[in-house]
Amino acid sequence: MDARIPASVPDDALEEYIAEMILQEARQKDKAYREQGISAFRAPDLRPGRTNKRFLASTIRNADSHNQRQETHEARRGSARKAVRMHSDRLRGYKYGTDAKDTPGRGLERRTARPRATGRRSTSPDVGPMPAPRVREWDLGKEHF
Repeated sequence: MDARIPASVPDDALEEYIAEMILQEARQKDKAYREQGISAFRAPDLRPGRTNKRFLASTIRNADSHNQRQETHEARRGSARKAVRMHSDRLRGYKYGTDAKDTPGRGLERRTARPRATGRRSTSPDVGPMPAPRVREWDLGKEHF
């Protein structure tokens, strides 16, 4: 017999004690298996995983280049909007310059007067008079029925 077990313990009691310990361990493992599945029987991994520095550096690099592309894109869109606005203002007769800064508004100065309408709608023979607007039943209300 083992030196750690006293000789005064009868063999039957020792066998019952060992059987009870085995059953208790089996119940614990069964409960863990039902909760965790097969991973309950694996030994726990005590060391933490290593940091994937190459992945993190690549992600940061990609994010930085994406942000830089976005800033460039926004700057181009802003300058394109400004160019379109200046072009349309020039077509309307406004001009940009140092003497235009004192003018209220967007720093624009009116070059010429805008031509006034003559009162006629169209000189084209294809275009006739405008038709009268259609009156629908729901526009009139129920009192007109």
